[in-house]
Amino acid sequence: MRTDRCLFLAAAIALGGIAATASGQDPQPGPAERAGQRMDRAADRAGQAMQATTQPGEALAPDAEDIRETLKSVTHAAFTKGGFDDLVERFVDADRNRLGQDGFPEREHQTLDGRIAQLQKDWKAKYDQDFKMSDKEEVFTASFAQIIQSEIGQGARLAGERTPAEPGAEPRVDAPRPRDDTQRLGGGDTNREPGRNIATVTIPAGHGLPELRVPLIHEFPDVWRIDIPDNYSAQQLHDNLLKHLTSFNEQKDQWPNDPNEAYRAAAHHVLTAVMNVDATEAGQGMDGGMMPHQPPQAPGGAAPPADR
Repeated sequence: MRTDRCLFLAAAIALGGIAATASGQDPQPGPAERAGQRMDRAADRAGQAMQATTQPGEALAPDAEDIRETLKSVTHAAFTKGGFDDLVERFVDADRNRLGQDGFPEREHQTLDGRIAQLQKDWKAKYDQDFKMSDKEEVFTASFAQIIQSEIGQGARLAGERTPAEPGAEPRVDAPRPRDDTQRLGGGDTNREPGRNIATVTIPAGHGLPELRVPLIHEFPDVWRIDIPDNYSAQQLHDNLLKHLTSFNEQKDQWPNDPNEAYRAAAHHVLTAVMNVDATEAGQGMDGGMMPHQPPQAPGGAAPPADR
């Protein structure tokens, strides 16, 4: 009996040890297992970084949908008779005040409106639809309009240079920086306080036009507006727009069959006019045809994935 009790006690102790191990913490991994876990974590981080780099979208711009809405509304305003003042309303506070000082945007612009009327007619004849984007996501895709969003920090370095980059410069994917306001004309709220959301839209070269970078600022209550250069007037904006709409209209025989690609070409022309970029000086020419845009290269030479 004594022997049986000893055996029973030993078995109970062994079972108790197994139960304690199962219900407690797992045994510490060995050196090889720990090394494998570190490699797995590093691979996960690399994969996340690659996804954010090659698929610029929500990861780099949480407000991408609203920013695309601004790009859409700017393009629509430029293609609307009597819409010049509405176009100016899509700019940041200080730019709206500066351009509207002499009331120029509210005047009648018969030559511009005549060109727009002809464009609307030719567009309808080509695509059997009015000039009205039904799906901005299908037009301002990640490969056409790369959006990067950031916010102004306490120690943000102000950038006085304007967009776009010099001819031949590689597309940047660094966070946008607020630009210097020391030369701001016309008054108005410059909206440069720390914490303010800002963004940059990069449009690659194509449609006979150069690469373009369009800065935007988030304004109260909840709207994104374009921050145009400070060195040109409402008259110059009008002339820029008329020149680009005329060029686009004169190339109607080259308009693509895909209306979304045609909308991209139209938006590229409008935004080039808005940003006061001279296509000739930038190394391009508006007589370069309607070739589609070339998607920007991601770091490492990989192109962004095709739009779905």
